[in-house]
Amino acid sequence: MKAGDTYIRAGKHIAADPHLWIIISDPAKDKQLVAVNVTSQRTDKDQSCVLYQGEHEFLQKESVIMYSGARVVLESAILSAISSGLLKRKKSISRSVLARVRKGAVGNKNLPLNAKRILQAQGIIPPDDAPTRTR
Repeated sequence: MKAGDTYIRAGKHIAADPHLWIIISDPAKDKQLVAVNVTSQRTDKDQSCVLYQGEHEFLQKESVIMYSGARVVLESAILSAISSGLLKRKKSISRSVLARVRKGAVGNKNLPLNAKRILQAQGIIPPDDAPTRTR
């Protein structure tokens, strides 16, 4: 797997979790992967990263990344779930979309601590005491 890879729950399991999940960590650096999900855009949701219809084949409407629901999962567990049919791989997101999703994680107070630590250790987001850069 690589950063930017995506997956969904498959078959009857999709009703329980009808969201696209995106790997935002670097599997080459750590086999504990950080995955975030895409959810419908609403005003009460975290607006740190908005995605638009057409930016990925799965997106049918404006959506946001739900950083509060980020999961840390072993790469082997995802691959096993794909092999067994519980998960289905989807097309990877573009590098530019991945960069926006990662940027939304910087300083995000909703990101779980375990996910934050992995992203910091990989240099994807800065340490807490480092100044953040805006562009």
